[in-house]
Amino acid sequence: MNKLRRLPSDAEIEHTITRIVSRDFPGMSPWLAKFLSAEREEALRVVKETLLLDPQGSYWLLEEVLCHCYKASTFQDLDRKQRTQAGDFLTGRKQARPAIKKLRKLLKQYPQQVGWVIARAHLMQKNISVKPGISLVQAFDEFLACLDESWQDNVLGAKSGSFLHRYRSGPLLYSAPLDSHRSQGDGALNGLVFALAFHFRRATNSQQGTSWNNGQLMPRNGKPCTPLIARYAHLVFPSRKKDTEEDKINDRLKRLGKYAALTSWQQ
Repeated sequence: MNKLRRLPSDAEIEHTITRIVSRDFPGMSPWLAKFLSAEREEALRVVKETLLLDPQGSYWLLEEVLCHCYKASTFQDLDRKQRTQAGDFLTGRKQARPAIKKLRKLLKQYPQQVGWVIARAHLMQKNISVKPGISLVQAFDEFLACLDESWQDNVLGAKSGSFLHRYRSGPLLYSAPLDSHRSQGDGALNGLVFALAFHFRRATNSQQGTSWNNGQLMPRNGKPCTPLIARYAHLVFPSRKKDTEEDKINDRLKRLGKYAALTSWQQ
């Protein structure tokens, strides 16, 4: 499709957007009506600027941008609790091995006394089984040795990517687990600014166009259109004025560009 020769009127733009959204994303219609009415003049200005960036001369880019705005405004980081638990577990894991070593040392120094404790535990827990010819103390020591060794491995995927929630928030997949930092980031705002910069760069780079594959890093070519992103962010998060200033958005993008990739928004 050729580039738009002229910008449609405000009424035409609103009608077209509403029609496209109601057709492709019906659940998004109430949000779109609110988005266009909250700060109508500014909302229509950013919409027009987005249309002018679209290399296809269609509403494809605008549709992508508005979808990301909608997802960001409704996003709830349901995995934050799990990431916190993972971080707490890793902290406790560091303390576990020294404790096991101390217990094994105590066992070797006072085998008889420890044996009494283990025997009492054995009586209280009848389903504990010990191989014939092996004392409870020896069995317990072997168990502790195995436990100590297992802490060195990846316990329940604690240090691997199998726990995807440790590496993902919003539409972003991070190269390092989020629970390894005090701050787990901001899934909604991070996701919005990264996604918009990603698509704006694609749209303003004639060699790449606007198509993309899931899990891509930020393109190096094209223009991120940071001022436009800041204005969208302000419309989506009006109560976060300081976080949506242009310089703050630019700093956020620089950080995210080093270790994040764009995927689909979490449901």
